[in-house]
Order: sequence, then C-alpha cells, then structure tokens
Amino acid sequence: MDEVDVPREITGSAMSMASFIGYLPGAFMYAVYGSILDSHQGIDGYQIVFTVMTVFAILGALLSTYITHRIKAAYTLAK
Repeated sequence: MDEVDVPREITGSAMSMASFIGYLPGAFMYAVYGSILDSHQGIDGYQIVFTVMTVFAILGALLSTYITHRIKAAYTLAK
C-alpha cells in the first residue's frame, strides 16, 4: 500500500476493496463459461471459452507490465 500512498488508517479497507475486485471474476466466470458451453455445442464452445481466457491472460500480462514500468519510473524520479 505504500506504493500508492494509501494512508495507514484506511489500509485495511483499501486492501479489502482490492481483493474484492481481484477475486470478483472468479465468482461469476464459471457461470459465464457454462453459459457459453451450453449455447455452443461441441468444440466451438470450448474454443470460445479458451479464446476468452487467452485474451484475459494477455490483457493481464500487458497491464501488469505497464504498472511495473510505472512503479519503477516513479521510484526512479523519487530518488
């Protein structure tokens, strides 16, 4: 929490909100994938599901790389 300058008084609340957002997809993606598999029979449904997973994985990798570079740049400027 120090990286984003969250005051110590609300660190617990900030971490709980971050966890809620981070774990939220796990709460409903099984229903989404099940719906896709029910509406697209056979291999087509699985291709859609794995395409969605691949897109999310690529977006996550790109976003984490971007955030890592931003944090490194902020530490470099602070020194």
